[in-house]
Amino acid sequence: MPSTDDGLSEEEMQVYLDGTFNSYIFGFFIHGIYTGLYAASIWALATNCISKTRIYMGCLITILYTLCTIQIAVAWIELRTAVVYGTSVQSRYDLIGPPLPLEVTSVVASALNIIVADCTIIWRCWVVWGQSWKVVVLPIVFVVCGIFCGIKLVVHQYMVSSGDDTVTKWAVATIATTLGTNVLCTTLIITRIIGVARRQCSMLGMGLRTYRGVLEILVESAALYSISYLLPMIFYPLSGNGYMFTQMLVYPITGIAPTLIIARVASGQARPEESWHRPSSPLDFRGVSRTHSTVMTTDDIVHRDCGRSASVKSKGRERSSVLECEGPSSSHERVALQ
Repeated sequence: MPSTDDGLSEEEMQVYLDGTFNSYIFGFFIHGIYTGLYAASIWALATNCISKTRIYMGCLITILYTLCTIQIAVAWIELRTAVVYGTSVQSRYDLIGPPLPLEVTSVVASALNIIVADCTIIWRCWVVWGQSWKVVVLPIVFVVCGIFCGIKLVVHQYMVSSGDDTVTKWAVATIATTLGTNVLCTTLIITRIIGVARRQCSMLGMGLRTYRGVLEILVESAALYSISYLLPMIFYPLSGNGYMFTQMLVYPITGIAPTLIIARVASGQARPEESWHRPSSPLDFRGVSRTHSTVMTTDDIVHRDCGRSASVKSKGRERSSVLECEGPSSSHERVALQ
């Protein structure tokens, strides 16, 4: 079989093109699911009471969706160019790489998407831990280091003619900082959720052994985000094209994980922020329940009194209407009888 400049045979190029085509289709499918989730989240934010916080949340998930769509659009152009204009296996293999402007656009969009997603997860970790800055100091340091490593990666890859080893080192450093942020925030959020749930379980009989509890851990901790970065590290050393599917999965999951958190908050399914601030004792819960029952009892009394007053008013109207119908003669007759 003829060989190419890269040292690949035609059969090896076909295997590479097959994996690339299937992984791109898989990425487009996941992006379609992401589109539905984004639309549902925007609907949940718009239909309820609109506030500045909800507007900020809507802008945040819109930025994430736009950046992810840019990456998918570049992949679509790349695949379309190779399929439409490629007349042979060799030509399709040569056209599968995007032009330099599109590649830079995709890299910048991917970097911004990761930064926004990491900041969103750090914000949620900060909220879950009662707005404690001590907890999120290390994740913030990871994000700053990741930004620095990403800038160095882009500079060495597109502006400085350096060897492959330098680019690989900066790429590994960028992935490591991003993965460190994800794993650390996920662990912190899961630890906090389990601690709060156990405390409430001992006081109110509520725990995490339910579908809602498991869903809370998966969504609030952004576990999908961490898993999406762990999978490429597992599949990349293996033989085959499995790493291509995990790589295409990272793009939409980077936006899906924060969008799920915001959708959960917007729909009112998340825990109230007051439950994260301080540990509550059983006495506090009893006081809350007593206050709640007192309020309910007061409401019942108000409704009952309103009902009584309404009935008294209706009876008064009926009595006055009867007196009007009887006329003055009937009134004189009653006086005479008395």
